Amino acid sequence: MSGNVLKRNALLSAFNKAGLDDFARALIELGFDVYASQDTSPHLVASGVYVQDVAPTDSPGDAAELRRLGIPRFDLVYVDLYPLEEEIAREGATLASVLEKTDIGGPTMLRSAAKDRRIVLCSPDQFAITLKYLRGDFANIDNVDERFISHLVAVAEEMLADYCLASSEFHANIAADVWDEMEAA
Repeated sequence: MSGNVLKRNALLSAFNKAGLDDFARALIELGFDVYASQDTSPHLVASGVYVQDVAPTDSPGDAAELRRLGIPRFDLVYVDLYPLEEEIAREGATLASVLEKTDIGGPTMLRSAAKDRRIVLCSPDQFAITLKYLRGDFANIDNVDERFISHLVAVAEEMLADYCLASSEFHANIAADVWDEMEAA
């Protein structure tokens, strides 16, 4: 890309990877460099989609390499959260199984992307309309329609609120007896 047009970058992180490979291919065709989380990257690579893995760094050498290379600006972030609500509703769910399905990084990435006014996606249902938008008048990352971004942010925030509410209610049900016992003592 030349001139004042910035390189587009996308970060993908998904528990349910249905349709993700086609979406990633379409983003690449649109000129995006696609990055993927540690668990999403192998799926995409196995599907023949070249992505850059953003696995966590554990050593000082890794951190220095990231600083040397620079951290890219992500213009689009897609995160599909762990299925917490399904696990809570599952017969036989335990505290351990619910904690295993409690996503930490996903909500953080969604909130960060939303706050920074990125294209933030949280459902495969958003792929088609987002690609339609990107194939339209999306010539420069600085010209993204604020209404489009606000709609995506609203959807992500509502989904995150529901996710957190389900977690809160699950833990409140566990804790209810403890508080009652302490109050009675």
